[in-house]
Amino acid sequence: MSLMRSLSLSIALLLLAFALEAVGMGAHAQRQPETSHERASSEGSPRILNPETEIARLIPFVRARGGALVDKVYLKRDLSAPEVFTHRFELSTSRCVLLVGLSSGGADLNLSLLSPRGRVVASDLRQGPHPNVRYCPPEPGPHTARFQVSAGKGNVYFALFNVPSSYRAELSEEFWKEPAKAESPAEASALDPTTRRRIEVLGESLEKDGFHSIGEARGVRFSEAQARDFRLNLKGDRCYVFATFAGRGVEDTHASILGPDEIEVVSDPDRRRDSIVRLCPIEEEPLILRARLLKGSGPIFIAGWQTRPNESGVSARAQGSATNSSGARDASSSERARRGDGNAQERSAHSAGAHGVPRTKGSSRHAAVRSDIIDQQSSEGAGLDESYAMRRADLIARGYHGGDPRDGGRLDEGESREYEFRVRGGHCYAVLVAGDAGVARLVLTARDSAGGILDRDLEGAQSATVRFCPTPSEKDETIRIGVTLARGGGKLKLGLFTWPRGVRGPFGLEGVLYLRLAEMSHLLDLEAYEPSLLLDSSIGTLHREGERIAHPLRLEAGACYALVAVGDEFISDLDLTLFDGEKRIAGDSSRNAFPSIRHCQEQTRDLRFEITARRGRGKYFYQLFVRRP
Repeated sequence: MSLMRSLSLSIALLLLAFALEAVGMGAHAQRQPETSHERASSEGSPRILNPETEIARLIPFVRARGGALVDKVYLKRDLSAPEVFTHRFELSTSRCVLLVGLSSGGADLNLSLLSPRGRVVASDLRQGPHPNVRYCPPEPGPHTARFQVSAGKGNVYFALFNVPSSYRAELSEEFWKEPAKAESPAEASALDPTTRRRIEVLGESLEKDGFHSIGEARGVRFSEAQARDFRLNLKGDRCYVFATFAGRGVEDTHASILGPDEIEVVSDPDRRRDSIVRLCPIEEEPLILRARLLKGSGPIFIAGWQTRPNESGVSARAQGSATNSSGARDASSSERARRGDGNAQERSAHSAGAHGVPRTKGSSRHAAVRSDIIDQQSSEGAGLDESYAMRRADLIARGYHGGDPRDGGRLDEGESREYEFRVRGGHCYAVLVAGDAGVARLVLTARDSAGGILDRDLEGAQSATVRFCPTPSEKDETIRIGVTLARGGGKLKLGLFTWPRGVRGPFGLEGVLYLRLAEMSHLLDLEAYEPSLLLDSSIGTLHREGERIAHPLRLEAGACYALVAVGDEFISDLDLTLFDGEKRIAGDSSRNAFPSIRHCQEQTRDLRFEITARRGRGKYFYQLFVRRP
């Protein structure tokens, strides 16, 4: 009895330190209706825990491992799916952190951590009430924790801990004693003479462009339609080439580079047995090299090359040409851009995380902190459920409702299928299609009942999304979503999402142009950004693919800014870059039509930004947002 009274008193004292309503949290919550998917997950009910008790256990647990609670434990009351809220933490490069969320009532809670540039750098989307991420920031500044109640309702507690870099254990497995996701371990393979020669031929060709090998090629055995992820640790003063080489029994491989949010930065669009990607990153943040075996079974060998730092002219040569696995010269970057190639050499890496690894529902992936350019360890790439969960969480965070998944069957490379959705006029919608690990590139087209094009996603990867706003009408309308599997093959999931905030907005925006801007505005509002009067927003036109238009921009000192550009339904890939004179200081080359840039200005300066039509042509719109300290 005495022990119980002591425990109760300890919990009561702890709750006093929680600052339960925490005025000044910087959290913004949106209340939205619950869907059948959120009320009951197909993956089973999450484990129900008492969050106060778990916090009381967790604090001494972390302290015993060299960690310490930062500030206090926060509480957000009475949240229902799919509500989203955020909180800002000022992080430094001198400490690693452990961020933990806990929900009551068995509510399923998702957690994503965003860098000062607004990129997802770590996430935990596993089903359950206690998401957690460990992260070692490569840059100081305000990082945003984004919490999302995916199913159910309850209170949400969250806390930040400083932890030593040596603490790398998986908290869910170690503290809550939950088993890790079973996955097939990587089986090493010896390099055969034929494959070795193909690697040597490529290396000899790359040497002419100033590249040198980063080390011996590594062989890993794959099964068909399997993907494996290798962490990359890159420097911003050099360029890189990575390649996957097919060993005996392997007929087709595919390589791509992704950020931790599963967004592709670079992908090899060509159909060939060996696959090559390259990039010249700006930020020194780790990325993911995803290697896929699309046909056959056997070993794949991973090899890489880099330029030397600050080597005059190397970057231009590296970006201007590529080499295929037989040693023949590939297409130039301008020709690739004209073809709409997803591997255009000007692309830069931005969607990156540092020591934070995405963990989606049903999975658990952690990477040790290493200095290798390609990590020695690898993990299984996202499967169908993981891919759909990651993209669904992103759309819900953008302000959509719904997204109940439905089975899309199986498609093989080159096959197409049409799916129908019944929607109501006068509303806007999005349709998400996600594939399993064997799906490398999806292409989507949304058409109305008359066959007119509403939107296209020509840059889709393992998942793709189209948005549309049918003609205002009191009658329901059938929308047809055409899906083509352009690369790979596998099973699909798809879902319909509803936008609850009309079909038009300010500045005369309507339809897809309005919808894309409204999504970005919603995300920025969660992070406490508001529209800035420093830039007059307007609608412009990109008349041809590849056209670049520059706009002046004056930023005042002492504030952080978010610059957003969006394209209409005829633009599927828009590039946004910020310049100070001729120096490129920020950019977003993500393969979509809604790029954004975050930039904190220390001195009042006259800058310029450039918007480029990478894929498609049509109308675009830009807007500046500001966040004061």
